[in-house]
Amino acid sequence: MDMDLLTNPFLRLGATMSDNKLRVMALAEEKSLAADEVTAAAVQDAKAVLIHPKRRLKAEIGYLPGLEPQQASEMIAMVQQNPINIRNLVAHLPSLARANLLAAGLIRVAGQLSKDEVAQWILALAHGHEAIAARPTAALLNGEREAAGFPAVTDLQAVDAELRSQRQYYGQAIKQALNLLPSSLLVEVVTMAVDEATNHGNDQAPILMDDLVDGFEVEAQGFFEKETNAIRALIQRIRQAAKREEAGRMNRLVSQLENVVKNWDRVAQPIQVSVRSRGTKHDLSNDVAGEVRSLAIDLFNDHDLLDISRRLTAFQQVVFAEMDSVVERSRKDAAALNGIAQGRA
Repeated sequence: MDMDLLTNPFLRLGATMSDNKLRVMALAEEKSLAADEVTAAAVQDAKAVLIHPKRRLKAEIGYLPGLEPQQASEMIAMVQQNPINIRNLVAHLPSLARANLLAAGLIRVAGQLSKDEVAQWILALAHGHEAIAARPTAALLNGEREAAGFPAVTDLQAVDAELRSQRQYYGQAIKQALNLLPSSLLVEVVTMAVDEATNHGNDQAPILMDDLVDGFEVEAQGFFEKETNAIRALIQRIRQAAKREEAGRMNRLVSQLENVVKNWDRVAQPIQVSVRSRGTKHDLSNDVAGEVRSLAIDLFNDHDLLDISRRLTAFQQVVFAEMDSVVERSRKDAAALNGIAQGRA
């Protein structure tokens, strides 16, 4: 079950985290009397969650632990009525409450924000989540439970499991927000967020950013497959044009290839930056770069097409700038080709 703040059992009953079992039951009875059949069933479900110490844990982690009841009410009202201001008001709050508010706000305002603001909101949520840990969370919850008369949480593994579940909810909230954007803006937002989170691929990102990129890569597989096939088809046509010495046609095909690879790389960039920050490689990007390089080499070696070979080699350095191994390899190729060009001159 997703634990969105505005569907949390505490909010459904109008309960605070310090309300005891009798108070929870009384609130549920009061809500049920004025509710229709569907709402009354939801109220009873909420009561069953909050009076059961083990089931209560998910609701506690999905709510606002560490906030005074009045402060919690004000923040919830803000999410309900004016969520666009939430990001500027939560920096001082405990990390779990901050992340829950940011996730609830993001899915309600993403369509109203610029791409820069969406990226910054995602980063704020990712950094807020990064500060959450099982032991301090348990201590925070136990303070609330002591006031409410519920037994303390002693199983840190159970707390950690619920935090992992909440992390999945944060990822779903980010995905839901991104899906409100046009596809072109979605790619830009993910790229901006990953680039800033990793310092251009030089630092490890918060784990929520890694989750975002991993999910993004899975969803982009259809695009990559289609565009990779188009790239390979163009490379084959360029090779055929070279054999036939069709210079004009070959130049047009090379321009087409550059455009398709640029479009392919635009979508792959956040993945390339992310894997760079993790010290690994994006195999598919390496494969595409390798095929372009192989074409450049063969055009020179087999057909003495020095200018086009140099053009494709320089192109690799620009379009695959996030991939250190490709850039370094292309620089060496470029140096060799430039030496040949100078010798001929």
